[in-house]
Amino acid sequence: MSFFQNLSIRAKLLLIMLLSGIPIFLVFLYFLGSQYLDKRNAAEHSVLSAVQSIAFEHTAQVEGMRSLLIALSQYPEIRRKDAAGSSKILNLILEKSPSSLNVGVADRYGNIIATGLKQPLPIAYTIGDRKYFRDAVRTKRFSAGEYSVSRSIQKTVTLHFALPVLDRRGDVDLVLYAAYNMASFRNIFTTQDLPFGSILNLTDHNGKVLFRFSKLALEDLNGQIDKSELRRHMIGVNEEGVLSGVGMDGTRRHFAYKRLRLSPADPPYLYIRVSIPEAVATANTRRAMEISLAVFLIATGLTLYLSRIIGGRYLAAPLQQLVEATERVEEGDLSARSGLPYTGDEIGRLARSFDDMTLSLDERIREISRNEAEKHRLAYYDPLTTLPNRRLLRERLDLALVRCRRQRTSFALLYIDVDNFKNINDSLGHSAGDSVLKVIATRYAAIIREDDVVCRMGGDEFAIVLHDINHPIDVTLIVERLLAATAAPLVLDGRELLVTASIGIALYPKDAEDTGTLERDADIALYNAKDEGKNTFRMFSEELNRSSHERIQLVHALQHAMEKNELSLHYQPKISNGDGRIIGVEALLRWNSEELGAVTPDRFIPLAEESRLIMPIGEWVLRTACRQQVAWREQGLDLCLAVNISAVQLKSPHLIETVQAIIEETGIVPEQLELELTESSLVDKPEEVTRILERLRGLKCNIAIDDFGVGYSSLSYLKNFPVTVLKIDRSFVKDLSHNSSDRAIAQSVVDLANNLNMVTVAEGVEHPDQQRILEEIGCSYVQGYLHCRPVPPEQIPGIVRERNGAAPAAHAAGGLEVTHA
Repeated sequence: MSFFQNLSIRAKLLLIMLLSGIPIFLVFLYFLGSQYLDKRNAAEHSVLSAVQSIAFEHTAQVEGMRSLLIALSQYPEIRRKDAAGSSKILNLILEKSPSSLNVGVADRYGNIIATGLKQPLPIAYTIGDRKYFRDAVRTKRFSAGEYSVSRSIQKTVTLHFALPVLDRRGDVDLVLYAAYNMASFRNIFTTQDLPFGSILNLTDHNGKVLFRFSKLALEDLNGQIDKSELRRHMIGVNEEGVLSGVGMDGTRRHFAYKRLRLSPADPPYLYIRVSIPEAVATANTRRAMEISLAVFLIATGLTLYLSRIIGGRYLAAPLQQLVEATERVEEGDLSARSGLPYTGDEIGRLARSFDDMTLSLDERIREISRNEAEKHRLAYYDPLTTLPNRRLLRERLDLALVRCRRQRTSFALLYIDVDNFKNINDSLGHSAGDSVLKVIATRYAAIIREDDVVCRMGGDEFAIVLHDINHPIDVTLIVERLLAATAAPLVLDGRELLVTASIGIALYPKDAEDTGTLERDADIALYNAKDEGKNTFRMFSEELNRSSHERIQLVHALQHAMEKNELSLHYQPKISNGDGRIIGVEALLRWNSEELGAVTPDRFIPLAEESRLIMPIGEWVLRTACRQQVAWREQGLDLCLAVNISAVQLKSPHLIETVQAIIEETGIVPEQLELELTESSLVDKPEEVTRILERLRGLKCNIAIDDFGVGYSSLSYLKNFPVTVLKIDRSFVKDLSHNSSDRAIAQSVVDLANNLNMVTVAEGVEHPDQQRILEEIGCSYVQGYLHCRPVPPEQIPGIVRERNGAAPAAHAAGGLEVTHA
């Protein structure tokens, strides 16, 4: 296609005219091809008819020979094995059988009794070694021999046939045989209406050429092996057929073949093939093709000549004028015109369009320039803050890299993330969030130096490139100013907002020597800054890098922990302060990884919540614990069950359906199931949380608040929550015996629970003094190492019976607690 486009108009016109004649030439070729195929089919039909005719006549001669041998077997002289009498009869028969070279009789051992030859035998011989004789004796039927050279007829090439004569007992008494003259095929072949150059081939089952005849003076190929390509067809599935190929003389031919058998059940004793040269069969068609090609070339030449003369005057010349005018416009001459009349044909309309185009081209060029500038701005700058975007940041990082390598200096990459920005969008709307981002962008741009770069990465993320950093303290000073500028009062619609940010810092070449690694390191540092409580900054270090890799490794291993059965539950008893009995146990989630070993919950639970793996793990914990509670109940331990629900699970729209399905699946009594939530998970959207908790209470489950007193929940929310249990955090229990403030807080929690008709549970009780004080302030239940460490589930029945002395009764508010701690 590119070759055609680069041609001149005149050349294209000539080429089109040339291509237009090709369909006519193809039609000629189609008809000539049809004639060629007809000739070929006729040739194949001719050779097939010849093969069938030769086979038919030969079969008739063989049948005559069979009938002759059957008739001879009835003569008494032959039956008596009278050599002289048999010879006379055989001599007469041989004279009247032109296709037979010899007729004879032999005893059952192959010794010659008499032959039809008048001259004496040149040698004393036997036919006991001949295949046709052995087959006749073995099968007791008329049989044919393979190709052989007669030992009695001057080494003549023959085919032998034999007929066994049986005695009264059905055994072979003697054998009549006849030698068929292979030259008889020549006589049959010459009677066929075949063209000059036709060849007759006779081969045996091994592919050896037995007889070959042609009207051409060809080399004698008798005794040679036939071509394998032809042989494969002849010994194939079909008894007869046609094919095309190269013959033994190297000429391409049309062949027909047929296999000769004495009966359908017998193997072939001879293969006949007749062929005619393809050049002879299709000679007339080839001549017609040569004439057609000559006519086509002459017509093509005339067409090209006329096309060149006419097309050059009325098409090529006007178009050349347009090309010259276009080249002038390309060089900047917008006054160029075509100079052609505005006729009604295509060239006239093209000339008018060209002239009109040059008039508006100048303004279009200016418009394109404006559009290109706008595209560049949209591609490289953030439309909200007008700061460079992520794409331009990558280019500036590459330039900074080249600059620092040349000048042997350093630069810093800062990743900045606005803390809790989602809350601003959710509470005040996205327009308010956009206003905050624009203010922050303006403050950052005012702080950095002239050759530094501040970019908006997207969302609430910014990036800054600081050049010419000689020492990390240089970065720290700028970062502290950025944090202060972020936290400066921001008034929006009469409302003052408190905005903070977290910053991650990576230095070149200290932390990385390429931009991709530098961006990754800054992101790791930013993640660590947010993990450290936000509103701060962190500089990248190898320790942070290792921590990031460990975190990724933990998440990957945790993804497969359930399918590898690496998770388990251990249980710690929960004691009633009223009578000292075990009323339940707390179950602790354990992870023993094949790859990492034992992993503590404070390492993997936050990662599970962050990666949302807590959803399937939490469901597994709830189901496993409920099944265990039912199993203990069947053993006589009627205990309640508390299961920790994470903040991620609480926000799931399928929480209620999941809890209900597990209750129905395991058969646990819902009043004995206590769902435990951390205090911090309840403060986000308290109205929605209240509706969820009321639906859980509708399932008759109890609700507990874990780690009460360390979060930010409002007492007004607590009043509205359908909570039944408050759990005093272990931080207040730890120093209870020697810290009056902790005792006062614990007393306040107990009093608050009593006033709201709730029960209290104290965690982490490890000393008798702690137990005594909790009893004094009225705490309902305790648990900790003072009473029992966590144990596998199979040990719980023995521990409960040993302490209680009998199966404990279920408690309405306490219970068996399953946590992820």
